[in-house]
Amino acid sequence: MNKILFVSTNGGYGGSEVLWINVMSELKNRGMDVCCLINFWERLPEKLLEIGADKIYQKQWLFHKGLKKIESVIKRQPRQYESVTLESIVQKNKPDLVVISVGDHSDHQLTVYCSILILLKIPYIILVQLATDYRVITDHLSLKLLDSYVNAKRNYFLCDDNKRIVETHIGHRLTNAAYFQSPFNTTQLSTPQLAYTGDNSVYSIGMVANCILFHKGHELLLEALAAPQWKARNIRVNIYGNGINLDLVKRLIAMYGLEEKVYLMGHVSNPADIWKNNHACIFVSRMEGQSLAMLDAMSMGRMVIATDVGDAVNLIKDKVSGFIIPYPKASSILHILEEAWLRREDWLNMGVYSKEVLKQVFREDPVISFCEELTQYVAGE
Repeated sequence: MNKILFVSTNGGYGGSEVLWINVMSELKNRGMDVCCLINFWERLPEKLLEIGADKIYQKQWLFHKGLKKIESVIKRQPRQYESVTLESIVQKNKPDLVVISVGDHSDHQLTVYCSILILLKIPYIILVQLATDYRVITDHLSLKLLDSYVNAKRNYFLCDDNKRIVETHIGHRLTNAAYFQSPFNTTQLSTPQLAYTGDNSVYSIGMVANCILFHKGHELLLEALAAPQWKARNIRVNIYGNGINLDLVKRLIAMYGLEEKVYLMGHVSNPADIWKNNHACIFVSRMEGQSLAMLDAMSMGRMVIATDVGDAVNLIKDKVSGFIIPYPKASSILHILEEAWLRREDWLNMGVYSKEVLKQVFREDPVISFCEELTQYVAGE
């Protein structure tokens, strides 16, 4: 039986984990032996738990291990987690292939894992969920990354922009590069545009993004909305998601006096519950791969305003199915918002075209397509 080990370098469950978890689940259903190594996550998604507890290995950092040890002493209970290493998992499971999913192309964990797999002569592929210019790359790190990417059986990217960044940071053209796509509910593509059922007295824009300002740029949007003209307009911005900067976002809303314009909606699990209450959506990230939240919005027929990062420029037909913000700066966001506001009566119609664009890009289910890719690798084709 073919065996595949999935590895994630991310610190918690998020959009970057959706593809490999669903692929792992599908491969298990096909009779393949699968397991995964992740960092300590506070929350494990149901889809992952279905794999089986004995197939999920969690790597704990010293902080988490210390807390667990203290907790076990207080409660007089045995420790619930054991420290694991990639070497021990490989030795126990003897995988034919390792799939490493990285939420940051320059993650130090990636170079450590790859060096171990190279030494053990175990083939691996890398899924680059996000690459960004906003990283300090020393010569030492660049060489480590070069070794990691060049020795991979294949490096998968979400878009050309991410591939360009990696090649720039390693100083080498990757001939072992390929592309994959983010998974979303592709059945939505065969349904009509989701009807807007929200408040008709205002124009509502949704932003779905974890509250991590350095990544998602909430503060840039709030600074743009603080311009005097926006306070006089019948517009509402709904921000969905939680995160490490949620309290800061609350303070910024108060600082700019946007309490009656910007609303924090928390986490909403069903995308339809989000987009039925918004005419359009906005993403002002400094870095992205291929935003899963953007794909959800487009699949339901919503117009997108987004910064020119990751795959946005390939998914959005500027001024036709949405608007591209050239730079992640408040002034640039403000300029494009003004353009969008002049076309506000067209937002839902632009969303119809946005959905049609997505149909042309996604002709196959990303999960099934990637399962076929991996099956070929372990079959030795």
